[in-house]
Amino acid sequence: MFTGFNHVMLWVKDLELAKKFYGEGLGMPFISEEYRMPRMFNKAYFGTDAMVLELFEWEDPDEYPDDPDRNKRSGITHFCLWLDSIEKTGKELEAAGFSGALVGPPSEVRPGLTPGHSMRVSMIVDPEGNPIEVFEYA
Repeated sequence: MFTGFNHVMLWVKDLELAKKFYGEGLGMPFISEEYRMPRMFNKAYFGTDAMVLELFEWEDPDEYPDDPDRNKRSGITHFCLWLDSIEKTGKELEAAGFSGALVGPPSEVRPGLTPGHSMRVSMIVDPEGNPIEVFEYA
C-alpha cells in the first residue's frame, strides 16, 4: 500500500538553466548532481526528504540517430511512490482487477534518492499505461 511520494522526474533540454530556475529562481534546496554512464545523461536532484525533483538531460542527443526525438524530450516522464511492500501491492492490484499492473519483480538499488537507505525498486502501470516507479525500503 501507498505510504508516500518520493520523486517526480523531468527531462530537460538545458540542465544548467533548469538548475538555475529551480535552485535560484524557486529557492528549491539542491541535493546532488551526477553523470551517468553508459546511458550518458546528467542529472540533478532538488527538494527535501519528503519529495525530490529529478532533472535529467541527455549529454549529447545528436549522437543517437536511431532516437531522433531524444533531444526533443522534455516534461514529466513518471512519478515515484513509496510502498510498504512491492510484492504485496502487486497482489492487491491483481485482487482489485488490475492483473499485470506490476511490471516486474523489485530489484535492489544503491542509495541515491534516499541517502543512507537501501531500497528496492520496480514499476507499475496504471490502466492508461502511465508508468509509476515504486520504492520500498529494503
